[in-house]
Amino acid sequence: MAIGVPPGMGGASATSATVGAGVYFGGGAAVGAAHGYADAIAATNGEAGWGAVAFATGAGALAGGFSPVGEFVSATAAIAGGYGQWMGGGSFLGNGFMAGGLVGSVAGGFGTAVRQGLLQGGARAGLRAGLNASGPEVVGMGIGAGIGGYYGGTEGALFGANMGMFGGGIARGGYGLYGKWRAPGGVQQGYSRVYRAVSEAEYQDILRTGQFRQGPNSLEGKWFADSLEGAQAHGNSLFGIGNFRLIEADVPNNAPSLFQQPNLDGLGPARYLHLDDLNGVTPQPVR
Repeated sequence: MAIGVPPGMGGASATSATVGAGVYFGGGAAVGAAHGYADAIAATNGEAGWGAVAFATGAGALAGGFSPVGEFVSATAAIAGGYGQWMGGGSFLGNGFMAGGLVGSVAGGFGTAVRQGLLQGGARAGLRAGLNASGPEVVGMGIGAGIGGYYGGTEGALFGANMGMFGGGIARGGYGLYGKWRAPGGVQQGYSRVYRAVSEAEYQDILRTGQFRQGPNSLEGKWFADSLEGAQAHGNSLFGIGNFRLIEADVPNNAPSLFQQPNLDGLGPARYLHLDDLNGVTPQPVR
């Protein structure tokens, strides 16, 4: 994943990573807010009151902040749906825009989770991961569509479904945060959970020894991605799709050898630690 570790750059890299995370989640919230605002306009032909606009904008911002990637996909599909309706002589901010956002939300969340599950445990795990990922949004869509349709016909149903979609995303994100806060096996203070794509040989060595060890012709340390998605991207790049395993570990935030990159190889934030600083760190297969 990289060759060397320039000394004295850990602090600056940590700051860069923090800024990058802020841009990422802030960008998701901004896109979500714009998406919610556009939904309110689309549902009312531009005649939405300030209360509806504020509600939709706030719901979209929260949902986008919790799940930036999901919101990026949903908003892109909404734009595609609006463009398709506009090309057919209709309004860009209309039913096509709202329907596109719904399709993008389900397809994006379900597809990403299925792919992750397939890499980790086969078809059954992939399907289960997809249903878990998209379930809250789908339930929210159904409830919102029923309420909106009762009061406002087709436009109301689509608007209600979009608000339900945002609500499902907020609920899923909030539950995830609550679970991390309550989990007895959560990450202890001063540590971060990181992820690494490894070969089958390294994976078997980890299972056998319960520790990180230097492999043949390898660095005296290990690179880790700060996110599971980042580790998957590095695995695809290094080993090919499906030809690697994923492990996770809780590593110290103040290790002397810690070196962080905000966008290693263009695949997201990552960090490097020398093996001396990984003593006592127990790697585990990603569950």
